[in-house]
Amino acid sequence: MRLLAIFICFLACGAYSCSAPHNRADPKIVETVKPARGDIVCELSSLKDRYRVGDQPEISARIINGAEKPIYLVKALDGSDRKARFPHVYYTVSGVEGGLSDTLFGGCGVLNPLQTEDFISLEPGSGFDLYKQTDYHRFYRFSESGRSVHSRFAKPGKYTFEFHYSTDNGNIKDWRGSVNSTPTELNEIWRKVARVNLTCALTMDVVE
Repeated sequence: MRLLAIFICFLACGAYSCSAPHNRADPKIVETVKPARGDIVCELSSLKDRYRVGDQPEISARIINGAEKPIYLVKALDGSDRKARFPHVYYTVSGVEGGLSDTLFGGCGVLNPLQTEDFISLEPGSGFDLYKQTDYHRFYRFSESGRSVHSRFAKPGKYTFEFHYSTDNGNIKDWRGSVNSTPTELNEIWRKVARVNLTCALTMDVVE
């Protein structure tokens, strides 16, 4: 039985090493923005230096706090990608006309209510992703933005991805979703949110 257990353990370890994805890597920062003293900036990164026709864009965004004190921001919410509520969190793409094939989808008219879990306290010098969850972390990727679900490059050329994040709105009604009131404690946190308009861009080459 002991030999059998060792053999099973050996097989399990071998299977893990074989199944581990060798082509996965941390995002390669293509454009790094160093925040000036007191600035809040966004940063784009890509998993590839160059893409091929048929590839899906692997562009990710991150926000960095260059201020000397913690700030509050809000992660991407239901409807943020189509500017149906604040914060506005979305991508735009320019380049070759018709060069990016998109699978668009319509959004639901009912927006999830704003919750305390949607607020992020960002320490000085630190960054965060806009879809941060309690169980794991991920960047706000272009492919998850809601602008398109299965985007693929259809033509070679240069493409510029712009990421936009805006909290520049002082009316809680434009944030809270499809509800008619805001709890007092939620309103107090919301008033502490930093009001920013951030845009960062990244240009990528696509070849045949």
